[in-house]
Amino acid sequence: MKITSRAFARLLFLAPLAALAQTTGDEPVVELSPFEVSANNTEGYVASETLSGTRIRAQIKDLPFNVNVITAEFFQDFDKFEMEDALAFTSSVSPNDITPSSVNLRGFGSQTTRNGMSFFGLNTRSNLDRVEVVKGPYAAIYGKTNPGGLVNLITKRPTARPEEKLSLTIGSLDYYRAELSLSGPVTADKKLRYRVDLGHNEKGGTQDFAKSRRSEYSAAVSYHFSDRTMALLEVSRMDNYASRQSPVVWLRDPVTNQYVGKLTDMFYFNRSGPSGNDRVHQDWMTDNIYGYVDHRLNDVFSVRLSAVWWDRVSPALAAGGNTFVYTNSRQITAQNWSLSDIARDNLQVLADLLAEYKTGPVAHKTLISLTRSEESEGTWTRALPTATLANTALVNRVINLDNPTWLYPAFGDFNAYSSLTRDRTQVTTTEGAFISQRSDFFNGRLKTFAGGRFEQITSELTDRLTGLLEETKSTAFTPQFGLNFALGRPVSFFANYSRSYLPQSQVRSNTQELYPNEEGVGVEAGFKAALLDGKLNAVLSFYKIERNNVIQSYFSEELGMTTTDVDGQVKTDGVELDFNWQATPALQLIGGGSVMDNRVTKNRESPWIVGQMVARGPAPYNYGLAAVYRFQNSRLKGLTLRADLSGQGESLGEYGGGPYTRSGITYANDGRVNVKQPGYTLYNVGASYSWRAKGADKRNWRHTLALNMKNLTNKQYSRGNWIPADGFSTSLTYTLKH
Repeated sequence: MKITSRAFARLLFLAPLAALAQTTGDEPVVELSPFEVSANNTEGYVASETLSGTRIRAQIKDLPFNVNVITAEFFQDFDKFEMEDALAFTSSVSPNDITPSSVNLRGFGSQTTRNGMSFFGLNTRSNLDRVEVVKGPYAAIYGKTNPGGLVNLITKRPTARPEEKLSLTIGSLDYYRAELSLSGPVTADKKLRYRVDLGHNEKGGTQDFAKSRRSEYSAAVSYHFSDRTMALLEVSRMDNYASRQSPVVWLRDPVTNQYVGKLTDMFYFNRSGPSGNDRVHQDWMTDNIYGYVDHRLNDVFSVRLSAVWWDRVSPALAAGGNTFVYTNSRQITAQNWSLSDIARDNLQVLADLLAEYKTGPVAHKTLISLTRSEESEGTWTRALPTATLANTALVNRVINLDNPTWLYPAFGDFNAYSSLTRDRTQVTTTEGAFISQRSDFFNGRLKTFAGGRFEQITSELTDRLTGLLEETKSTAFTPQFGLNFALGRPVSFFANYSRSYLPQSQVRSNTQELYPNEEGVGVEAGFKAALLDGKLNAVLSFYKIERNNVIQSYFSEELGMTTTDVDGQVKTDGVELDFNWQATPALQLIGGGSVMDNRVTKNRESPWIVGQMVARGPAPYNYGLAAVYRFQNSRLKGLTLRADLSGQGESLGEYGGGPYTRSGITYANDGRVNVKQPGYTLYNVGASYSWRAKGADKRNWRHTLALNMKNLTNKQYSRGNWIPADGFSTSLTYTLKH
């Protein structure tokens, strides 16, 4: 009998409810669920517990890998909004321009999960509790991922105590933000609790026409049946409008056709044109329903049954065509525009069974996780037909940089965008099982970890333009091993070996066999230290990662024809340091830095890029330091000063084209791979003052007024594939909290 994802989800949610009949009020009080971390286990902006990388609550110092946690307080106090800004103080992290919620980890693009489950969208700050970063292939505990690692967003939970918070922000670059959070018990016994988080953000930018508008809605309820059992349901929605940012315009030599640099005197010029509801823009509309039931069966076994459904559509109007001007010209030519949409949805169900027990003096934790997900992606693209492009009364395809005029049909005009160039749907079903074992020896001095995840992936592709119907199946097994050994009270040594995978979607034309999965393999070792009575915590890590089976097409001299194969490879070696230091009761320092050798080692499709670092943002080094000083004396108590700096080395925006011959001269490439994106260092400062006062309701309310100034030196810099970032800006925030 075939069980669908929806039927499986119902079974998972109903199963623990049957166990409630066996739960009585006489059972002893037990500790926090092993599937939840405590919000109280933080000091300043530093968390001591994590869920990511193990799926169960664990002390960060005990793990065999490097994991970083960024709390919601850090996001808010430093007024960080996008992930790339909040993670700037984390080692081996660099921005990319795929989405604002994704970053590069250890030289590779990262995956993003939400509460340890499937997610595809943008982070919403209003209901964000913490961000946990798992680096390296060890992140494959969650399934398919790049070998650089994974970012896990964890949302806030309803609270047992009433909480109300209102935050209002106004700033330069047309920046406005409002947040409202309400949480607390619904019933007198505090078993039924609720939470509502609302946020709205509008912001312009230094680049011409830059504009974003984001609305966030989230509501959650939880019910605590007993000390052993609780359930939660969370519903959220995000509407995000953003005008497309355009990379800095290329400069090209008219004689050699080589790309020779960037048009830096027009650094913030946006060739996509003005934004607006009917102009060049992109919308992200995401709905998310998440829920779980936790039940501690007895002193040994605990179970969590979870499910998530999300849906995201992202219609867009994009400017295409040339991205350069010749050095003797001030015009961008051959511009064209297209409409597109990517609609995605996913239903995932997950069952976790945890056993905590001892065999003699050895303590064990055994976790078994079973999951099934069904994800659908439908895409279409509509372009302007040739006749429309040739009609200068309808379309202007030449943009004069000194006197630009944009003319093209508006968003939603399907009659104008009548040329359908893409129309396909892909449905991917994943069924997986994960088993992990942790054993603590010698009174906990030696902690060993072993696990593996097996997945079967079925992909069904329907291309309505070509009539292609294709079904492919693949399997993957990703093992992981690690240990953490306490060398002494303050210092421990850790090491791990792990693998990751990404499924291929192409088949061999002669056999119709699916190409083998991309595979990542990594080793990591280092030291974790808790010095000065735990006030200084640091992690020093060394790692090596390979990404193998990268698919590519190239001309085979043996076959005398173009062929496709999977012999591409990328490698990264690196060393990283992360630390937090409560130097005095008033002064806290948080920082991180890394040096890495990230390079393409095999690529027959584009041999000129061998030896180059990966494109779109990874840098050979990054660094960040944040300092917070909280005045302790009675006169200035409530005043907090903040300062931070962050930066990275030069990076590569894009590879460009390959070798070619012109006028009898052979060029190695078109020059783009030779133009590096400059590195940068940013400086930010801030201050806040908090005080308490009784309101009309006779309750004590905490008032906070905060000022933040970003990019103090007004540094002109870009990220990812030459996307211009903002210059100097300021913001002022008022927060009222109970």
